[in-house]
Amino acid sequence: MRILVLHEYNRSYGGGEQYLHDTCAALREMGHRIALVCVEEWNGGFIPSDQTYGVAHSVGLRMGLRLWPEYESILQREQPHVVYINGILRHFVSPLILGRVIQRCPSVLFVHHSGLFCHNAMKVLATSQRRCEWPLGFHCFQEGCVSALEGSAYARLRTAVLGMWRARALRGCRRVIAPSQYVSRELVWNGFPPGRVRVLPSFTCRTPVHPVGAEGPQILWVGRADGGKGLDQFLRCLTMLRGVAWQAIIVGDGTATPQVQAMAMETGVADRVRCVGRLEGAVLDREYAAARVVVFTSQWAETFGQVGIEAMAFGKPVVAFDVGGVREWLADGRTGYVVDRDDLPGMTDRLSRLLADDELCARMGAAGRAAVESRFRNRHHVPALLEIFREAIRAPGSGPAEAAPADRAAAGN
Repeated sequence: MRILVLHEYNRSYGGGEQYLHDTCAALREMGHRIALVCVEEWNGGFIPSDQTYGVAHSVGLRMGLRLWPEYESILQREQPHVVYINGILRHFVSPLILGRVIQRCPSVLFVHHSGLFCHNAMKVLATSQRRCEWPLGFHCFQEGCVSALEGSAYARLRTAVLGMWRARALRGCRRVIAPSQYVSRELVWNGFPPGRVRVLPSFTCRTPVHPVGAEGPQILWVGRADGGKGLDQFLRCLTMLRGVAWQAIIVGDGTATPQVQAMAMETGVADRVRCVGRLEGAVLDREYAAARVVVFTSQWAETFGQVGIEAMAFGKPVVAFDVGGVREWLADGRTGYVVDRDDLPGMTDRLSRLLADDELCARMGAAGRAAVESRFRNRHHVPALLEIFREAIRAPGSGPAEAAPADRAAAGN
C-alpha cells in the first residue's frame, strides 16, 4: 500500500511524533511505502519514511493557493492509496489544501490534539473555568475563549476562523480515528459524521530492558514546560507532601532551564528535584525503570496521554488529573489514581499512599503492565489501522479510490 503521511514535525517532539515514528516503522516492516510531508525547517529525519517532502507553511488562504501546486505535484508523483493526516496541522497546512487533498484521495485523519475542537485545547471555559460542553462556534466568542487567545484582536479572530474552517475541511475525511471515546464524542459534537469515526487507542513500544525498581521513593514527571502539561501544578503538589521521603525527576523540553529551576526554588523543593531536560530512547527508559510512581498533571484536554501507558509498560502506577481521555487507559484504584483537574490535595493524598506502601505500588504496577500488554501494543493497533485504511479506500467519496493490491491487503501488507 502507498501511504502519504501529513504531519507537521519530523523530529522528536511529543507523544504524537513518537506514535507516528513507531507506526511508520511497523508499516514499512510490513512492506508498505511511506511518503512523508512535513514542514521543511522541522525535518529532523525522526519519522521513518521512503520519501520525505519538506514544504513551507500554508496556514491561510493566500499561502494555500500559492502552495497547492506543490502538493498537487506530490500527489501526482506518489499516487497514494490513502493519505494519513496526523494531528490538526494548525500551523502547517492551509484548510484550502486539506480540502483539496481530501477531495482527491481517500483520506484518514488521526486526531492527536484537542485543538481540532477547542481553540485553547483545554476544553475549559475562559470565563468560569468550568468544563466546556460546546462545539466550536458562537460560544467560543460568548464565553471569552477567543478573547483569551494570544495576539492582537485580528490575530485572535483569524485563529478562530481558521480553526472552524479547518474542522469543516477535515469532516470530509472518509475515516477519522479517535484515540479515545472522549475524542469520538467531541468529534461527533463538532459535526463529524459518526459513521466515519473509529476509536483506536494509541500504543507504546517501550519495554523494560533495565532492572525495574528504585533505591528510594522517586517521582517521575515527563512533559513539556509550556504551561499545558501542568509543571507548575506538579511543583506545588510536591510542596504539600508530608511524612514521606521522596525525590523527583522532571524530564522534557524546557525543563532544564533557569525558569524551571527558579520555579523549583520559589516553591521550596529545589533540593529534592532534578530537572534533566529532554531524554530519549534508553536514557528515558532508565528513568521510567527507576521511578516508583509517575505523575501526569496535564491541563490540556488530552486526547489520550502517551506518557501514561509508557509508565504502565514499566510497571509503574500513575497519578493523573481527570482530563480528556485519561480514564480510558488509567483505571482509578487499580493501575493508579485519577483526581479532578487542579485537585492538588487529592493528588498529594494519592501520591502519599503510593510512596508509603510498597505492596500497593507493586500491585498497581503489575495491573498497569498487564493492561498495556493486552490493549496498548502495536500488534493490536497496526492491523486495526490497516483495516481502517482499507475501509477508507473502499468507502464512497469525491476523490478517486484506487484499490490497494488485493494479495498484499489480504496478507496484511
